[in-house]
Amino acid sequence: MILAACAICIGNQKSFADANDWKRFSVKDVKLGDHLSDLVKKGFKTCKNPDSSPRYILILDKRCDPKSGNTCKLDDKGVDFCMPFINGKPANRGMENEVEHISVRVSFSVDGPPIDDPRVYEIDYYFPRQLLTENSPLGKSLTATYGKHCNDSSSCYIDGAEEHDPAGGGTMVFTGSEGQRGPRVTVTCGGSQTNGRVTKECWTLAEDSSVLDADRQRQTERR
Repeated sequence: MILAACAICIGNQKSFADANDWKRFSVKDVKLGDHLSDLVKKGFKTCKNPDSSPRYILILDKRCDPKSGNTCKLDDKGVDFCMPFINGKPANRGMENEVEHISVRVSFSVDGPPIDDPRVYEIDYYFPRQLLTENSPLGKSLTATYGKHCNDSSSCYIDGAEEHDPAGGGTMVFTGSEGQRGPRVTVTCGGSQTNGRVTKECWTLAEDSSVLDADRQRQTERR
């Protein structure tokens, strides 16, 4: 009886810790663990995805306001997952007329019926490239929001300019109460070169696979 009670306590502590991390690691008012039904109320739309993980997207760019006269929409030909277009041209991942947007992955079942009102286990936020260092405006904003970035591996922090993007670049990783094993946020700014063209972007990735695992387990228990 005592052991069972302690096991329950540990489970509750972990859930409480996750909830705190999810709140701290929110991205543009979207949190890990949020339910799909709440996202739909915020305007998220479903979009095509080449794998089995459902993805939803919300375009945030001010240029896509109906009053701007621009036409912004999602890819309707399956060329890429969650590809925003502005005035008919691809508009994410540093390409021409880059559009600020956020997309999420929600929990899904491998087999059997769909998960009821699935939850967010991954958040992807794309925004215009900036310099990312501890003393840059973006770096200071991130540490003010997420706390101190991790430094226990070389992948936790990359400071500043890079070969293809000398005016911007850098990486910061923020971990929660469970360190690298639990919820985390990775912010990467930089450039890449493809066919002679340099693309530039910043990308925030918030993730916690335990959300997906918990929803699948709950579905299994209901069978």
